[in-house]
Amino acid sequence: MVNETSKESKYFGWLIFCILSQLFIFLGLGLSLSSLEFLSVAALAQSQAVTSHSKNIAEEFAKQLRTAAPGQWLFFRGNPVLVRGELDSWDDFRVGSPVVIKEGGPYRMWYRGCHFIGSEYTCGIGHAVSTDGVIWKKSPEPVLVIEDASRSKLLDTIAVLRVAEERYMMWYSLSSDWFAGRHYATIYLATSTDGFNWKQEGAVLRAVNEGTTIEQTALYDGEFFHLWYIASPYSGAIESILHVTSLDGKKWQIAGRTPLDIIGVKPGRLWVLSDGRGGYRGLFTYPSGQQNEKGLFGMLISADGNTWEKRDEGMNVSRAPLKKDVIADAPAVLLESGGFWMWFVLRPEDGAEAIGVAYRTEGTQ
Repeated sequence: MVNETSKESKYFGWLIFCILSQLFIFLGLGLSLSSLEFLSVAALAQSQAVTSHSKNIAEEFAKQLRTAAPGQWLFFRGNPVLVRGELDSWDDFRVGSPVVIKEGGPYRMWYRGCHFIGSEYTCGIGHAVSTDGVIWKKSPEPVLVIEDASRSKLLDTIAVLRVAEERYMMWYSLSSDWFAGRHYATIYLATSTDGFNWKQEGAVLRAVNEGTTIEQTALYDGEFFHLWYIASPYSGAIESILHVTSLDGKKWQIAGRTPLDIIGVKPGRLWVLSDGRGGYRGLFTYPSGQQNEKGLFGMLISADGNTWEKRDEGMNVSRAPLKKDVIADAPAVLLESGGFWMWFVLRPEDGAEAIGVAYRTEGTQ
């Protein structure tokens, strides 16, 4: 939201400057110092108006959250809340794969950002902070850069956990690259004491089948680390929701799986939460071809994290809040006392992803 405001401010400021400067030239007045001062004031006024407008929308959304009925979905009218950077910045093509953690007051987001110009295509992992979940301030540079720049374009999905006061763990996946002879998608681990400075720990998990991607989600229960993602457990097997566990986040073993033909949907990134009773809930976006019919979001439930079944009650949301050529993908969910936030990728046809947000209040309608 802040970055979008910045872009609009610069655009409108420049537009005002161009229009008024041409008017001055047409009138034969030239651009004196007083003229420039006038143009600067006009551009500043436009910038302040746009910023004020953004804050007004955020305040309006906060009021809606306070007065919403139980079980109501609210989409932020100012979506997207995180947009790609300025031209020639490290994330000027797209931003996606959000992960959000709330630490005391502020929200912290980690996301995948990509730069694309000509034949140059690189990706990294960025960081942003927010006090209200909708207006975000980005760090100027990525907080994690893939060591092999030629492979950074393969960056797919990130999962981040805060497992102790000064211990963060991140698992990020790189897709397969046939042309470079890297046939298997792989998950890598990085660790940090503050969420800004990351130490790369190397590969920890590899896909079984060639030519795939991995969209993982992570959870820590105080004893075991858990990852869930869609893959085949062995060569030739039906794709399943795989559940793998680890004591240290490095050495993993399969705990269980649910074949996709049993649940009847391929959920992509499944965001898994504890249900507080020893079981789990997995939230997902429907595949693009099903969002008109089934809505945007769905939910799976599991008693043990291994066997899943579909349970969409309260999750059916029409795609009406989205533009016609945009689909929703890769949700990131955060529980709060009154309901839950869902940040998700907004993907237009040209692939220039941004991140939007919705909120669902607790209870049923």
